[in-house]
Amino acid sequence: VARQYPMIERHGCNLRPVELMSHWGKLDLWAAPGDSELDVAYNRPSCEFQKIEREVEGARTVKSNAIGFQGESYENEEDGFRTWRNDDGSPARPEIIAPPPTTEDSSETD
Repeated sequence: VARQYPMIERHGCNLRPVELMSHWGKLDLWAAPGDSELDVAYNRPSCEFQKIEREVEGARTVKSNAIGFQGESYENEEDGFRTWRNDDGSPARPEIIAPPPTTEDSSETD
């Protein structure tokens, strides 16, 4: 990730120019564990982000064609997904927990 830090930062600024462009070059990048999209969306406390350092020893030796990046784009002023985190990478908002099914819900599936 450190090898692609400038490109990822620029991509974020391009996605949200009003909020981020003036901070380009000063943004922090954080990474969630692999396959954790739902944990992130539900603010699960067990899903902590790791802060990515801008400069990592050896990152420049990695060839850019040996790594990939799949950015996303927003259409029609789409808001996009975001999450709020504390400085340690833990969720800044309470965990979202689905309500237990009611007896009516369970009788409909029987």
